[in-house]
Amino acid sequence: MQLGTRRLAHRVGADHARAVLAASKMVSAPHALSIGLVQRRAPRERWAEEILAERERATTLGAEAVARLNAATSVDTRAQDMVDLVASVAAPGLKDRIRTYRAAHAG
Repeated sequence: MQLGTRRLAHRVGADHARAVLAASKMVSAPHALSIGLVQRRAPRERWAEEILAERERATTLGAEAVARLNAATSVDTRAQDMVDLVASVAAPGLKDRIRTYRAAHAG
């Protein structure tokens, strides 16, 4: 399992995560919104305004409160992610897998 897959499944649900990952394509904004990957969308001309508003919302709480909120609402998969990373690196054919991935995702 690739790192982040569990977090994606937790965020959008296992069925949606499988569909997104199996397609190996970019997710459109309307689809991301419909499955809960994003909470809202804004036209490009409002991005700067939205970023400033989000920054304001993010700094309303103190740093300790934000850390506690994140800890209370996040699934911590770091230990399992490390196990999966070590298993992936230890599996034979790492260089070939990297080569294949890079070839498939070359610009």
